[in-house]
Amino acid sequence: MGLLNARNLLKAKELIEKNRHKVGDVVGKATQKIDKASGGKTTNFSKKAEDAARKYSSGSSATHHGDR
Repeated sequence: MGLLNARNLLKAKELIEKNRHKVGDVVGKATQKIDKASGGKTTNFSKKAEDAARKYSSGSSATHHGDR
């Protein structure tokens, strides 16, 4: 069984949805580390990914528990 199968993807989607309010911050921290490790070569890509994650997070409420 591979790492990326339908069951694992469903679990990942559910986990992200339950923690939607945290996604922007986590991606922001990850992109900072990636940019530091790459010497800034990935800054453009990282900025786009972080902006998308923060936009996704802003669509959630602070009391969001996966049910909409």
